[in-house]
Amino acid sequence: MNELFFWHQKKYPLMEEVDFKKLLFQNEFAGHHMFHNKKEVMTSLNAEIKALNRSYQDLYTPIGNNYVRINIAPYLKFGFSLKYLAQIFYHSAKENNGTMEGYKQSLLDHELSIDDLENHHHSSTYRLAYDPHYRVVDKKYVTEAMRQIQLENFIDHQGSSIIAIEGKCGSGKTTMVDHLAQKITFTRIPMDDFFLRPQQKSVKRMGEVGGNIDYERILALLESIRSTSSDIIIYDKWDCIEECSRKVELKRHDRIILEGVYSFHPAFRHLIDQLAYLDIDDVTQDLRLKRRSNYLSYVNVWAVLENIYFDHEKIKLLSNIII
Repeated sequence: MNELFFWHQKKYPLMEEVDFKKLLFQNEFAGHHMFHNKKEVMTSLNAEIKALNRSYQDLYTPIGNNYVRINIAPYLKFGFSLKYLAQIFYHSAKENNGTMEGYKQSLLDHELSIDDLENHHHSSTYRLAYDPHYRVVDKKYVTEAMRQIQLENFIDHQGSSIIAIEGKCGSGKTTMVDHLAQKITFTRIPMDDFFLRPQQKSVKRMGEVGGNIDYERILALLESIRSTSSDIIIYDKWDCIEECSRKVELKRHDRIILEGVYSFHPAFRHLIDQLAYLDIDDVTQDLRLKRRSNYLSYVNVWAVLENIYFDHEKIKLLSNIII
């Protein structure tokens, strides 16, 4: 929980102690305290809709322990079913097995007071700044359509910008960006175009965290994009199958997306405006990787190097949104 705790602190800098305690309370109990029966769940939702502020919000926000807060305003804006939200909120709470002892320990672990354990409200500062209207649900109820809208909603909200889309292998980066391309105009630069050439693969280079990508070429490309207003983006792609360079020419749009692992590498992240992180659990990742012909290469080499990079650079913690 610690990493996600600090992620919330970064994303919502006006959080007060009571807001952190509410985060940990929901992490332990979901929404179990908010109702007594199914009818109350729907009645409460219908009443809260009248108070919604339609300004931008992420569709959902992870709070740890496999729970997310689904924000009601964007949920309705994109046409998702209110009945479904009521159902998954109800079932998430009913399936919850949190304990007061677990909640107290979590407070102590995060150096928060264990006084006033019955206060489950956001601070007035938090309410004014972030207009929280959401329901806590188990992440297993978040559909693929919701994940796609989470990214689409975020990207569509950005102006002229360079956006990195990170995530472990198998997290769905390419599929999500393929879907996004049907809805939003942007320039896509795949990180797979920047594999190392054979002569770059020295022992020293391969020993670097994130060293197995040609970050020098990416840095030069981003510096060029930042310093010129050309309508065309040109770079050399290294084809590791054919072992040759190929010239790539792309039409430049206001939004430029770097898609793939290492797209927020420290060598050039100062030139990137936003970072989206696609999350995936270990079991789902392994199931997806097993569908690939080079499964053993992924689990024995590529995934190992990626995990070292993610852990060392704390990519998830640095992200602006988690999908």
